[in-house]
Amino acid sequence: MSRHLNSLLIVAFAMIGTILSAHGQAILNPPFGLRWGDSPEKLIDWAAKHSLDVNIVLPGDQPGLRRLKIQPRKGFLPGTKAGAIEGHFLSGKLYELTVHYFDPEASADLMRSRFEELSSSCWPSRRLRTC
Repeated sequence: MSRHLNSLLIVAFAMIGTILSAHGQAILNPPFGLRWGDSPEKLIDWAAKHSLDVNIVLPGDQPGLRRLKIQPRKGFLPGTKAGAIEGHFLSGKLYELTVHYFDPEASADLMRSRFEELSSSCWPSRRLRTC
């Protein structure tokens, strides 16, 4: 009887896990035509195409990690109101991307309105979607 109950519990937990994973949060795709797992060269090529500055950090204590920060000399990244983008690569594959929104010439009120515009277009009704 106990063996039958154990089998039944295992099947029940497996079914619950399947149901929960089917309704999990979707993974957001990175912007600028990138995909998770892309190489640093794809981001560098994009930056070169738009004549953007590229800073590469190779941490000595983390040999598999590469950080690329891309920004224009002045203004914003092409087609955005973002000031910079930073990609983190582990073993040559993109795993994290940060988009920096800053403008040293903008007031706090202007930055707040830009953020509200961006957040309403990216997260309507608090449901995440790709921007």
